[in-house]
Amino acid sequence: AVRITFVDFSSAFNIIQPLLLREKLKEMGVNSHLVAWITDYLTGRPQYVQLRDCRSDTMFSSIGAPQGKVLSPVLFTLYTSDFQYSSESCHIQKFADDTAIVGCIRNGQEEEYRKLIWDLHLNTTKTKEMVVDFRRPRPKLESVTINNDCVEIVKSYKYLGVQLDKNWTGLLTQMFCTGEVRAVCTSSEVL
Repeated sequence: AVRITFVDFSSAFNIIQPLLLREKLKEMGVNSHLVAWITDYLTGRPQYVQLRDCRSDTMFSSIGAPQGKVLSPVLFTLYTSDFQYSSESCHIQKFADDTAIVGCIRNGQEEEYRKLIWDLHLNTTKTKEMVVDFRRPRPKLESVTINNDCVEIVKSYKYLGVQLDKNWTGLLTQMFCTGEVRAVCTSSEVL
């Protein structure tokens, strides 16, 4: 069986600490002028709310990255670059703020997968899990719990624009429509 936990960081860009990001960028060897520009970009940003003719007082933000900006996903990826894990049975798959934890469960052994998830501080109401298991009969699996909250097990989930389901039919359809299945079949015939 394969268990996939789709981690929701709905406010992911809001957690970026500019000074911590600055140190990480320096450690990565990013040009000091670019590091200074990014730090300046993220600190002391003026913001206000306006509704018709009514405008709030201006406040200044020095935490997080602006939502909807092209640079924000890149900064978040760099900020979380040390959040990685890979072993023979578990790994973390990341793309900007979309994260999936994949665990291959053999003979009921899922301690590594559960420990990896338990060590995270997640929003459990938006985090979902999908189990892909083609065995017959399928054994009953316990839900993953984080901070005493059960993570909902779903039959399908949209990840990186692809609708996945526990039988992988959505993924196969998507691959067939984009020509990926035909390419795989063609290359297999050559071998």
